[in-house]
Amino acid sequence: MNCLDSGPLTELDYAARLRRREGTECCGPLVNLEFVGPARELVTDALEHDPPMGHRFWMGCVEDTAESAAFTHCVTHWFDLIYAIYLGGKWHHLPSRMLMAARLFRKVCTAAGWDHRELANRLTPYRSS
Repeated sequence: MNCLDSGPLTELDYAARLRRREGTECCGPLVNLEFVGPARELVTDALEHDPPMGHRFWMGCVEDTAESAAFTHCVTHWFDLIYAIYLGGKWHHLPSRMLMAARLFRKVCTAAGWDHRELANRLTPYRSS
């Protein structure tokens, strides 16, 4: 995916910029996360059920071994993945995927230097627009 870094943003700045985002444009700082063992299996399994998302997501892979995989994406593309994992879990009645999506949301927010509760509060009004 080769995401671009938008630089440091506060939760409020990110929510405002997200509203003006067009298409698949990058938005937010770059976040690098590594998945090890069972977490790697959960992520790769979730990506196999959504081939277009999986293809885009693997483009951000910076390291892949049998035990772990590391990815770098902008915050918005991480959130796109999180949303796809959550919906897949809900659709297939897999609570483990829904829980993984919630944990991943918190990890991405923490890596970006944000409070996940603050960001969730900032994004809630924009869901219906």
